Amino acid sequence: PKGTFVNMGRKQYDKYLRADSYEARKDVDSFGEPQIFKSEENFASGLLYSFWSTLTWHYARIVHDFTFEGLHRLPATPADGGALIISLHTTHNTDIFTCLFSMWHQARRVPVALLHRIVMLLHPYLRSFGLVPGGRDIAHALLSRGRIAGCIPGGIEEVFRHLNRNGERAYSLHWTSSGGRQRAGFASVAARMGPGFRVYPLFVENAEEMKWNPIFEAWTFLRLDEAFDGCRRRLPRPMSWFLWQMAMTAWFSLMLLGIPVPVKVTAHVGDPVVVREGETEDELAARCQAQLDALITSVIGARR
Repeated sequence: PKGTFVNMGRKQYDKYLRADSYEARKDVDSFGEPQIFKSEENFASGLLYSFWSTLTWHYARIVHDFTFEGLHRLPATPADGGALIISLHTTHNTDIFTCLFSMWHQARRVPVALLHRIVMLLHPYLRSFGLVPGGRDIAHALLSRGRIAGCIPGGIEEVFRHLNRNGERAYSLHWTSSGGRQRAGFASVAARMGPGFRVYPLFVENAEEMKWNPIFEAWTFLRLDEAFDGCRRRLPRPMSWFLWQMAMTAWFSLMLLGIPVPVKVTAHVGDPVVVREGETEDELAARCQAQLDALITSVIGARR
């Protein structure tokens, strides 16, 4: 029957009907990402995940004295229901992998990170670490199966904002797309999960200070960030979009040149935002942003 699979779109359902075997239909159900739909224990036993999670976990403890506060707030098992985590973007992403792998070593949960589709296309190996293309359908399917999923609503726009002015706005939220739209896709997924579903804010204290990147430092010191933004805004929309994609690809590659800085790092899971009956996705997104903003302020206060 049509309701057999979670959140199956029209095109996917047509493909499902045309599938001539159980294995083919099962692949449609997993949205082309069958690996991430394995049990969490099975996924974590993979060679790459096991090796890198252990290495990252010990690195974080030794170099950053990493601690994770508030993990008890999250569902302990998939049977307790899914949960969506939201956070802000750093310029190096080291905090993402630190949190992902630390949750496995401290809470025995394998969270899924929802990543930009183009980044996943260029870096397919990230699937081995629990990252998948960040579509609404696959996010809903994972949450419906009791998984913990994480996303960063600000996206690449927030990264570039943090790079401006030599990091003066490193811990400010910026949930507006390059086209001027407010980011609410995550809220749409959460709202579809129904009243009572929980969205958890996550803030990693001293996350931006974990890496120092000389190229990014020179980029902002020479004010090339302002020149790039001004040039992009004057170009026709197709060219502007292409330049934006190139900038995103360059940033994701150059961030690997960051130099580790031994600072104390603490991840904080805040009180959840509970989805309300009849709430629009824009209203929910606004409440989530306010909750995350309040968590950041409560941790670092005037340092913002």
